[in-house]
Amino acid sequence: MRLARQCGPRSPGGASRIVGSPAPRRCWSRRWRTGQGQSGRHALVASGSSTDQNTRLLLRHETFSPTHDTIPGAGTVSTTPDTRRPRLDQEAVLQAAEALVDREGYDALTMTSLAAELDTRVSSLYNHVANLEDLRSLIQVRAMRLLGEHVRRAAMGHAGADGLRVLSHQLRAFARSKPERYAAITRPPIDPEVFFAAAADTIEALAVMVRSAGLPEDRLLPTGMAVFAALHGFVSLEAAGYFGEVPDDLDAVYEMVIRGAVTAAVIEATHQA
Repeated sequence: MRLARQCGPRSPGGASRIVGSPAPRRCWSRRWRTGQGQSGRHALVASGSSTDQNTRLLLRHETFSPTHDTIPGAGTVSTTPDTRRPRLDQEAVLQAAEALVDREGYDALTMTSLAAELDTRVSSLYNHVANLEDLRSLIQVRAMRLLGEHVRRAAMGHAGADGLRVLSHQLRAFARSKPERYAAITRPPIDPEVFFAAAADTIEALAVMVRSAGLPEDRLLPTGMAVFAALHGFVSLEAAGYFGEVPDDLDAVYEMVIRGAVTAAVIEATHQA
């Protein structure tokens, strides 16, 4: 914004006159300079000349700059928001991959989709995972390990038929809360050795419950697999939305599946005895 000049006729010496102004006559022009940003920066510049000498007066009033503020005793501090992306590490990459899987499904996980999720280049991901197969294997392993943690906590203080029932409900709860990650662990493992090492907690908890039902050691694995297969059949169908239009109470249906699986284990133990 520029304020109008109000000057009278020039004096014989060539200096401008301000109308109604006493001698020495002086012409002033004022100008506001406004900087960018919401806080703004303003400077009032007044300049003039007289018949005796040229003078220039600079009067400045500044508010805090939007990019640099002067704080007493602290010098100049930048207040511009830091828009740089945080440095990636493998944990951040895998957490983003899990979020993508939870939202869009295991099959939607690709290097390109993950790079878009992280707002980074595909080439940057190879600093943290070897390739897509390695990435998907890590998602399987982490999901299996997470299920094992849930199962281990739930199994504490339980045994036999009661323990099998508790584990059955925990398996269903996990599948309902993270259906896409549950689907990932039911796929053929990409790295079987690492995957089954991660499944140790789940396998051991199931083995303990079956063993406490009275089965001998040589029947633990096949009986445990049979129990898991019965439970997984229901859980995976429910997670896939297969029962969406079924009006029956699914909790009651699942209880029937559990009773059937537990009864089979108990009958097997009795038969072996």
